[in-house]
Amino acid sequence: MPGTVYNYAQGLPGSPQVLKGSGKVSDIEVTAIATHHDESGGAERGDNMVFAFTMDGITVCFVGDLGHQLSSDQIKTIGAVDLLLVPVGGTYTVDAEGAAKVVESLKARLVIPMHFKTEKCELPISEVDGFLKEMKNIKRLDQSEIELTSERLPAVGPEVWVMKHAC
Repeated sequence: MPGTVYNYAQGLPGSPQVLKGSGKVSDIEVTAIATHHDESGGAERGDNMVFAFTMDGITVCFVGDLGHQLSSDQIKTIGAVDLLLVPVGGTYTVDAEGAAKVVESLKARLVIPMHFKTEKCELPISEVDGFLKEMKNIKRLDQSEIELTSERLPAVGPEVWVMKHAC
């Protein structure tokens, strides 16, 4: 979405750090992979950054507002993924089918869908159900936060956890 700001750090307590590329936050190395917000090389909605990092033995990949399929080089740079946060609502990002292909390409053990239509969202995007039709092993959690440990990760993936939206 043109003009949307996702790094409103001044609205958070403490001293948050905003990464615009690869870097280190505390003792966590973060790899940033340049991607696009659309299938036209960013010509429609600009660039996007995928972030991958390992914390407490869990490798997390946040694909942000990814608008296209990842290249083999991007997949290789990201590496093995335990937890994948992927948009599924379409219009401004990959749609349900595209998100399922991203899940397949990254072979994540755990997937949490994001950026989908809820009763509090007025954006012209789709609900999570279209993505869920593409997936198996789905759990709907009645919570908006989780504490994840390597022991709690599914042994085999992908397993999809639909969180209760916080806003």
